[in-house]
Amino acid sequence: MKKQNKAFTIIELIVVMAIIGVLVLLAMPKFMGYTQRAHLTEIKSNIKQIENASERYYMTNQDWPRLSDTPYTSAQVETFAQEIKDKTGQIVPLETDGKYYEISYDNLQEYVQKPKDGIHYILQNPVGEVFYLDKLTQLGENALEQTETVVNNEPLPIQAVVPAGWIGIYTLDDLNNMRNNLIGKYILMNNLDFKDDNDYANISNKTIWETGLGWNSVGIYNTTSKFEGIFDGNGLKIDNLYIKRPNRYLGLFGSTGTATIKNLTMTNAYVSSTDIDSSDGILIGYALGTTISNIKTTGQVVGTSDRQSEGGIVGNLSKTSVMNQCVSGANVSGPNNLAGSLVGYLSDYSTINNSYAYGNVTSTTNAGGLVGAINRGYVNYSYSIGNTTGAGKGGLSSYTFMGSTASSYWDKELSGILTSASGTGKTTVQMKQRSTYSGWDFTNIWVIDESKDYPRLIWESK
Repeated sequence: MKKQNKAFTIIELIVVMAIIGVLVLLAMPKFMGYTQRAHLTEIKSNIKQIENASERYYMTNQDWPRLSDTPYTSAQVETFAQEIKDKTGQIVPLETDGKYYEISYDNLQEYVQKPKDGIHYILQNPVGEVFYLDKLTQLGENALEQTETVVNNEPLPIQAVVPAGWIGIYTLDDLNNMRNNLIGKYILMNNLDFKDDNDYANISNKTIWETGLGWNSVGIYNTTSKFEGIFDGNGLKIDNLYIKRPNRYLGLFGSTGTATIKNLTMTNAYVSSTDIDSSDGILIGYALGTTISNIKTTGQVVGTSDRQSEGGIVGNLSKTSVMNQCVSGANVSGPNNLAGSLVGYLSDYSTINNSYAYGNVTSTTNAGGLVGAINRGYVNYSYSIGNTTGAGKGGLSSYTFMGSTASSYWDKELSGILTSASGTGKTTVQMKQRSTYSGWDFTNIWVIDESKDYPRLIWESK
């Protein structure tokens, strides 16, 4: 006799389907989590590839890959793609129609933000948007939270890459170690604060910060110990520098030779020397043949003895040094000094271009709103607006010998000075009008909020 197969009843079938449904519901989050995690892993990997490729492109071309006024050709795009492959081993798919290029990763926009500071962007897409790769968007954070790939729901940062051949500065100890290699190429990777106890605790050489004396400047004024490397501030900040020493030539760098220092903001600094004939500044005491660009300082530089040169950025800018697109809000003072909110003494055929100062300056002899004194130096497309007081005061500079000034101005009302050894005095209203600034580049260098503000450097707002 054949055994009869027993079929499911309707009720049993419903029960089985219900059980299957429950199992599916239980399994779905885990499955979705794996899928989401895999997707995010791919996205993060893609972002890192873009970052690395673009950093290497920058090292070769000194510019980030981006849209340009002149459209990219197919050949240029292919060259860029091959360069990425040669230097990174990555094959990055690129697309072009002769007007643009893009690195074609899907869904990238969902997981990154537009730039907040103009420094960390990596690429531009065809409509001109740029991406900020330091922090994920809320969508990215939510996705990471769902997949439990971070602790305490903190987003995963994309770490900046130290370019090949450069030395990253992450701590005050790293900053101090520059004195051991005065021709190195350094790039700042973190904001630093001289009042940060955690940083102090990690300083192995305690002599760099001595009670009552503060920082020991990098670079000494002689033929072998000046700083002659490259320091790139990477658009970051050093806060609360403090120096009060009897040494000659004080600043973050005491003395520099054929060095390049750029892209740095220094805030709340205090620099003071008791040495006669010293040159002191927040960035550099004595600069000889140095190139300085995109620097901003605030704080105080205080002279205490005769014959000193005191400047908000550089004490003495000498030996064909060049300063470009720099800003000082530092207050500078001292007895019988050459004192300027930007530079104390501009000498030996050195040049200041496209810069301004708004700090107050006081000296019993040579007080200049921008430069204390000019001796065979040049100032172009620059201005000052700070209050200036002293026996030998001048709106832009107090003294000029064998130098020249082109299209440079001072505010007669804010400074309280109607005369200057160089430059042209204007009223506050005139200083806030674009028409005042003959020959200035308001496309690539300067921007002005007409009738409301003075000209500002474009890089300051990035």
